Amino acid sequence: SAERLLKGSDFEKGVNDVLEKLGTATHSSRVYIFERESPRVDDGETCVTQRYEWATPGIPPQIYNPDLTNFPLRQMGFERWIDQFSQNKPIHDYVDEMPGGEQAVLSSQDILSIAVMPIVVDHAWWGFIGFDECATRRRWSVAELEALRVAAGTLGAAIQRQKAEHDLQTQHDFAQKILNHMGQGLTVTDNDRHFVYVNPAYSKIIGRTPEDLLGKSPLDFTVQTDHAALDQALARRRQGQTDTYETRLLHADGHEIPVTITGVPRWHEGKVAGTIAVVTDLTERKRAEQALRESQAQLEGIFNSTMDAIVTIDNDQRIIIFNPAAEKLFMCPAGEAIGQTLDRFIPEKVRQDHRSFIRTFGSHDSSKRSMETPTLALTCLRANGEAFPSEISISHLAIGGRDLYTAIIRDITERKRAEEALRDSEERFRALIESGRDNISMLAADGTLLWESPTTTSTLGYAPNQFVGGNIFELMHPDDKAWTWDLFEQVAQTPGRSHEGIFRLRHSNGSWLWIESTATNLIHKPSVGAIVINYRDITERKKAEDALQRQTKELIAIYESAQRLQQLRAPDELTREIILSLEHILNYTFSSVLLIEEASGRLLPFAISEQRRGETFREIDAAYISSREPRVGKGITGWVAQSGEAACIGDVTKDPRYYSVRQDIRSELCVPLKVNDQIIGVVNIESLQPNAYDESDQRVLGTIAAQIATAIQNSRLYDQVQQELAERKKVEDALRENQSHLQLIMDRMPVACILNNADSQVIYWNKAAEKVFGYTAEEMLGKAPSFLIAPTARDHMRAIYQRIVAGDMNAHGTNENITKDGRIILCEWVNAPIQDEHGNFVGFLGMAQDVTERKKAEEQLRKLSLAVEQSPASIVITNTRGEIEYVNPKFKDITGYAAAEIIGQNSRFLKSGYTSGDEYKNLWSTITGGREWRGKFLNKKKNGDLYWESASISPIVNDAGEITHYLAVKEDITEREHREQELEAIAAISLALRAAPTRKEMLPIILDQLHRLFHSDGEAISLINPLNNDVVVELGINTFAAANGIRLPAGQGVSGLVIQSGQPYLSNDAQHDPNFARNDILQGINAFACVPLNTHDTTLGILWIERASNITSTDVRVLVAIADIAATAIQRAALHEQTMRQVERLTALRTVDSGISNSFDMRVTLNILI
Repeated sequence: SAERLLKGSDFEKGVNDVLEKLGTATHSSRVYIFERESPRVDDGETCVTQRYEWATPGIPPQIYNPDLTNFPLRQMGFERWIDQFSQNKPIHDYVDEMPGGEQAVLSSQDILSIAVMPIVVDHAWWGFIGFDECATRRRWSVAELEALRVAAGTLGAAIQRQKAEHDLQTQHDFAQKILNHMGQGLTVTDNDRHFVYVNPAYSKIIGRTPEDLLGKSPLDFTVQTDHAALDQALARRRQGQTDTYETRLLHADGHEIPVTITGVPRWHEGKVAGTIAVVTDLTERKRAEQALRESQAQLEGIFNSTMDAIVTIDNDQRIIIFNPAAEKLFMCPAGEAIGQTLDRFIPEKVRQDHRSFIRTFGSHDSSKRSMETPTLALTCLRANGEAFPSEISISHLAIGGRDLYTAIIRDITERKRAEEALRDSEERFRALIESGRDNISMLAADGTLLWESPTTTSTLGYAPNQFVGGNIFELMHPDDKAWTWDLFEQVAQTPGRSHEGIFRLRHSNGSWLWIESTATNLIHKPSVGAIVINYRDITERKKAEDALQRQTKELIAIYESAQRLQQLRAPDELTREIILSLEHILNYTFSSVLLIEEASGRLLPFAISEQRRGETFREIDAAYISSREPRVGKGITGWVAQSGEAACIGDVTKDPRYYSVRQDIRSELCVPLKVNDQIIGVVNIESLQPNAYDESDQRVLGTIAAQIATAIQNSRLYDQVQQELAERKKVEDALRENQSHLQLIMDRMPVACILNNADSQVIYWNKAAEKVFGYTAEEMLGKAPSFLIAPTARDHMRAIYQRIVAGDMNAHGTNENITKDGRIILCEWVNAPIQDEHGNFVGFLGMAQDVTERKKAEEQLRKLSLAVEQSPASIVITNTRGEIEYVNPKFKDITGYAAAEIIGQNSRFLKSGYTSGDEYKNLWSTITGGREWRGKFLNKKKNGDLYWESASISPIVNDAGEITHYLAVKEDITEREHREQELEAIAAISLALRAAPTRKEMLPIILDQLHRLFHSDGEAISLINPLNNDVVVELGINTFAAANGIRLPAGQGVSGLVIQSGQPYLSNDAQHDPNFARNDILQGINAFACVPLNTHDTTLGILWIERASNITSTDVRVLVAIADIAATAIQRAALHEQTMRQVERLTALRTVDSGISNSFDMRVTLNILI
């Protein structure tokens, strides 16, 4: 039984076996287990609940005793038990010798002797296990108490193991979720260059499944020409280096994928054990760069191939640019024209006007404008002296204090035909320069800025042309100046070549922007004569990439740390690995892991950093920390250990919690170590630098702390799970031995298994397939099973088959099939492809199960579920302990409780207190015996109102005939019960009053019926004195008994209001009702009702009821009806008494008259009269 508990295969069964064997071995009456509940919210009370029990035949079990659920120990006098259990001490004694509170509770369960032992989990008592002796007083032997102690230890270990396994699984799931949802590819390879892990993102990039990649080499999926670079990167990784490089991968469809790979060494036991690589797809970036190069080439082509002459002159009107079209237009080679003044191509008579125009044009701010002058002004000269009309468009550009004028000249003869095309070309060129996303600058060979596009203003924040004429390297970051100047010189020395770079420039606000640029040397191009820089701001992208790279490294380090910590158990190995993990991930001067010693509250060193490499550093530092005696609540580490909150201190000298351990420490980051929300210690790192840590470091250290806490807990549990590991190995060995029986298993599987080759021909057909489809294996082998598919399902199955061929491992579905005898059945299929060692499709396995009847049952179940949800009756399902597991919507309509409020609670919370314990015992006896119970309850709603319900409760049994749940179908019959009780009460009062001739006999009958009908706490009748109209309490019972004989003057209090108005009076806040004249007789009552005793023409008095719970308007309505009956009866009794008095008087008179008549003398008469 203990072995079953520790292995965790069947915890419930293991517990019950332990209890039975303990009870049998010790001849105890009962053996049981109680679990400690969470402290009560309102008062912190420690409660326990009985969870398991074994009882010897003839001894009544207590597992169903409702008083043992949430049993308050202190409140019931068991505070001594809490103290003993907190010290891990047992309790055993005769019950009659135990303290009074304990004795009373235990004696009520017929216990004569008792022995209980705490069950300890995570150094705290989780509950207790105990023996009861109900037959005789006995002293428990040492062996029996030792058996109880061993059982408690075994149970504690089993419960602790379950918690530890849950924590490990949570950590593993967290790490796996991070890897599966990364946007970048992540791979892990061993030292033989074989993939041992790839995440989904990498599989998507390369177009292959993880199964296709695992065990293969990265070289298999890298472009052949990049193999040498990959070999060099892997060699650097073996040396422990980290780097980033670009390469090309081969997609499954054959196309190349440009990527960047950041590789870091994977460490194991201090050695490089492989590579962890983060892969980023560069496909979109490469496409954008190619588009930019094409655009630049297009612009250069436009300049060189334009049909218009382009001439640029300086301030002296000397030609510095002369394009091929100008050579053709003026019939003059560029080499001959450049350096000469423009006068050579302008007629002499307009040269002076042209010079003046240029000077005026240059003095304006406009960067470009066109001019149309008289015909003479538009006349130009070719080299041979031929004049021709032309149109000139001039632009003015100031670069470094130098004015340049560029003229686009067109023969006027072509003007009409080319005018529109020229305008479009000009506008496109302007849009490319001024409206493009990239900034454009033109630099001289010495770095002087000659020209910049308007977009640079918005990027760098400077005024337009503010730096034109200055050196661009004045804006360069100091760390980037040297290498960017080297690169710039390479550009200047290689005409026509483009070079890329990423560097930082200073913004006008003083901040630094990351810039991605492409520099092209076009100095040799007369049309440009400069180095052209295309650049863009990538600051945000760079921040994101840096953050992602840092996060990736942290995640990788955390993942590796978690893997290593999960593998270690010995404390010395853990301390080394913990410090190694902290050194790889965080920057610190000193680090330590301190564990709480529960008995003393001290923080004891568990792991100390070794960054100072002195021989005795660890011993000295550990001794130093111990000498300071850090404790819970003392210093920053003590505060974290006490509060459970992390502390990130930028300057410890300003923090009042800090007490100096090292005088030069400035920053400290401390996080708690928690196991199952219990603080077991802290992880603390310190730095000489102020503000050394931020929220990211705190998050990383918190994650590492969770791993360290789990690893320490695992180490503590290591010895306990060794036996389990040995047993598990036996099971694994047995499984390996059973693999040879796989064929036999498939033959005997209850599911149809069909194996098909690549041509869809059946090559295996098991017995279950024969049973499902009716065909024998001999009939099916070698045939394609397509005739088994119903015509309506064939399109669906063709789509499934295409997915199987494509390698889909999850191709399943449900469709109609045709059996040999022609029946249509519904089958659920699970299909999987079969591939050879090269990943080629060679066939597939199909497994089918006939679900025809199951689908019908599911549909029936769906209808039944819908009927339950929409039922007009309240339906409740509980477990065998009476804890609610399901209620339908009608339950809330009746009780006011929502399902979320009461799921998990015991159904006893609905009790009103008016149903006797015997009735509940009869109920439980009936349903635990497997029979249906029918009856009715008076229960209490959420708002405190009472209600009647008719209930049918029956047990639900499993296939083994064991009761697993109870089903209650209940109907609200409150109105019906009220009507019946009203009628019964009215009938009973009427009958009783008819039999009572006098008022003295009537009044008790009326009040007793009110008490029974209204469940009231007090009842009274007050009558009006006809002499002075005072109201006198004729009779009061129960809480009204103290009011008997009280007189109230007419018109006072509630009585006066009711008598004057003739109307009922109801109050549900009696303690604060200003009309109630005698608050001294309320005695804790919250509600009362007062109605008049009215006859046809007279008010005789009033009728009272009072109780602790609210009185409803329905109660008042019934009370009025009873008051009317009572008033009539009282008046009738009064008339009867009056009549009887008159009869007596007449009888007396008749006697006198008879005596006088029969007397013979006056003397006799006088005697009679006297």
